[in-house]
Amino acid sequence: LTVLTVADPLLVDAAAAAHYGGHFVEEESRREMEQFVVSTVTSKARWMRPADLVVATGPPQDEILGCARRLSSDLIVMGTHGVGGYRKMLFGSVTERVLRHSTVPVMATPLRAEEVVTLSGKAPTFRIATVLAPVDFGPGTDRQVRMAAALAADFGALLLFVHVVPEPRALTRLTEAVASQAQ
Repeated sequence: LTVLTVADPLLVDAAAAAHYGGHFVEEESRREMEQFVVSTVTSKARWMRPADLVVATGPPQDEILGCARRLSSDLIVMGTHGVGGYRKMLFGSVTERVLRHSTVPVMATPLRAEEVVTLSGKAPTFRIATVLAPVDFGPGTDRQVRMAAALAADFGALLLFVHVVPEPRALTRLTEAVASQAQ
């Protein structure tokens, strides 16, 4: 397990300009991350080896993808913050950018989702009963199907594939034409 946090370069520069030093943000981030990992993971999951902590500075999506590439990660797990409206339009979504550019699977967890994993002194207990795999039959669908099937098999979960076909516009126009003739 590698826990990564990415500091905003503007924040790092502001801390340096305020005479805190160039490494203040990174050092403070590392201290907070250590406390967080100990309180949420390490103390409850004695079966796993200690997490590696990484503090990076730069554009978050670039740092996340770069770290995953350097470490040959098998999975990226990241939260979503529910940014919407003008904030998403102006700033974009880091999670969305990572999802679009990642070459490894990305698990995006909603901010208010129930806890999926119960950590104890023993092996983890997962409560995954259903895996939903939307497919579009485009490039990469075969890989997506294999991964979803393997995940469902590993957890003994029900596997659902969904392919959504948009309503043909001709049908909508035909329905409108019939409705106008009936009046």
